[in-house]
Amino acid sequence: MRNRYKTRDITQQDEVGGYYTKNIEAITNEKLQSNSDIAAELAHRDITIITLFLLLDRIVNDEYFEAFDLEDIQADDVALWLKRYFEKNKPLQAAMLKC
Repeated sequence: MRNRYKTRDITQQDEVGGYYTKNIEAITNEKLQSNSDIAAELAHRDITIITLFLLLDRIVNDEYFEAFDLEDIQADDVALWLKRYFEKNKPLQAAMLKC
């Protein structure tokens, strides 16, 4: 298994939003000391990210958006789609609200 974290630039991670520092503070404040605790948090984030990518894929491939040029889709269009989508998919809505 290759080392996934070897080339991370922590300075850049902080420059684009303070992500490194925020995570260090969260790990410290929440007393995530074991590899298992940290791995559980990373797994939760991975699941959230994958779910969001799948949802985004459904959005851009939905017939609702066929008439749009992807560059012209506005936040309100996506919000309306999400509202309709979650009305039909209550379990997914509940899962997303837990993230």
